[in-house]
Amino acid sequence: MGGVVFGQVVGYLLDSSYGWGLVFALAGSFHVVAFMIICLAIPSIAPLRLGSGKPVAAISGFDGGLRK
Repeated sequence: MGGVVFGQVVGYLLDSSYGWGLVFALAGSFHVVAFMIICLAIPSIAPLRLGSGKPVAAISGFDGGLRK
């Protein structure tokens, strides 16, 4: 849905002679804003632990390159 809305906004901005600079500035800032919203919505980011108490990454074999 966001892509559809952004496409309409881009069309309006280009028709109104704002130019591509503003379009790319908006597109670049949306990633930062989305990350900030995620950080505010999820105050504690931690590995998911199942009933065994081990992180899911340890069970699946993926360690993120942290093990030696």
